[in-house]
Amino acid sequence: LALRPGAARGLSAEQSTALHAYWDNGGAENFRRLFAYIRTGLFGLSGRIEPAIVLPENGLYHPEAPDRVFASLADYEGWRPIPEEARVVGIGIHRQDIANGSLEDIDALIAALEARGAVPLVYFDGNATDGVTGLLARNGRILPDILATFTGMYASIEPERKWLAAVDRPLVQVMRWTTGYVDEWYGDNEGYPMWRMGVFYHFAEMSGRIDQTTLSARRRSDERMVAIPEQLDALADRLMRYAALRHTPNGEKKVAVFVWNSPEGEDNFSASYLNVPRSVVELADA
Repeated sequence: LALRPGAARGLSAEQSTALHAYWDNGGAENFRRLFAYIRTGLFGLSGRIEPAIVLPENGLYHPEAPDRVFASLADYEGWRPIPEEARVVGIGIHRQDIANGSLEDIDALIAALEARGAVPLVYFDGNATDGVTGLLARNGRILPDILATFTGMYASIEPERKWLAAVDRPLVQVMRWTTGYVDEWYGDNEGYPMWRMGVFYHFAEMSGRIDQTTLSARRRSDERMVAIPEQLDALADRLMRYAALRHTPNGEKKVAVFVWNSPEGEDNFSASYLNVPRSVVELADA
């Protein structure tokens, strides 16, 4: 069956649209309803037809919520209010992660942050910056102390730069090691593959994302992406420290600066077209 409206053959426009809605919004319940629709709506067998559960283009997600998805922050807080004093970690994911059920490593990070006393505020779609600001703000105030995202930098760089400047929060890049299994990751000498550097390193850093951290790899038993335990702890701890920094007075913060130094030598603090000593002074003054 062709599931794109207008491309199907032997189906009415209404049938094609209905099939596409089940498929596009995904998830186990929608696929159960899809097969029920095929059985009853197309083949005329007895049964019950239920419409597709439609995901909003942008929203909030939590695995423990009855419907898992909220269209607004107000809806989310109607289920679980966020305390004023909470350390809040915003986590960007793709809408398709929910539709596909690709959530094991995301849910693991949510649980790890909650175990550390934080409130994970998971928003989608992480690349649609214009659509998510309202999901993260209460009365005009951005709630997350730190942001992290599972999405690569697939869109234009400039809109994300402007968005990060507007929300005034660091954005940590979370990565999935999709090229192998967890046990292979431990023995791999390359790390993140070169062919994936563009969207997760080069363009990500150009847009303002920081601190790229690999969280997950494939599980042999079912090919699902699952969190690597040590990486999960490292990422959750790092995000908690970032969140705490936002509540730490500047005078109590300590900053370490690493500079490029090749070839070695105490007088060789240089970088391509960058005056390192003057840059360090300007950073200190800031």
